[in-house]
Amino acid sequence: VNVKLEAAQRLYQVDAARGDAELEATRALVREAMGGLRRSLADMRGPLPGADDLAGALRQLAAEAQARSQLTVRVVDELRATRPPPATATALLLIAREALMNVERHAGARSAELRVGCAEGAWLLAVCDDGRGLRPEELRRPGHYGVVGMRERAAALGGALRVAPRPGGGTEVVATIPEQGAPR
Repeated sequence: VNVKLEAAQRLYQVDAARGDAELEATRALVREAMGGLRRSLADMRGPLPGADDLAGALRQLAAEAQARSQLTVRVVDELRATRPPPATATALLLIAREALMNVERHAGARSAELRVGCAEGAWLLAVCDDGRGLRPEELRRPGHYGVVGMRERAAALGGALRVAPRPGGGTEVVATIPEQGAPR
């Protein structure tokens, strides 16, 4: 924002119209950043709306992603009428949201699948896409905290997160949280 404001200030001396355009672009950048900050702060507070119906909340995420992009998103509900505890449902929902945003922004995918279930004493969430795949070094880029945040959410409940290329192309993000997982 500082750099853009300095550029606008310099532009005003030579071309007021370009200076105005730069100021408007800076305002848009600030609005976008504030929106992201508000969403992040809201995520830190209790359970998300819809976390009591995880499969329904995932279907809502899928619908929102499809409305924003050309992505086709399928939800596979394998919960068999079971419901994870609120903290687990919230963590899985936030992990799904971040993973799906990564698919939209970086994967160049045509389709994605959100799969949720419970097996072998753990709640499972898998987000798979048919995009360009992921190179391991991309997970270590400075300034990118999405995967780190997903790992921290799973670990806070005694779980784990795996991010790996899919055979045949694309990426798979799998979160596993023990059924008896208690917040740490």
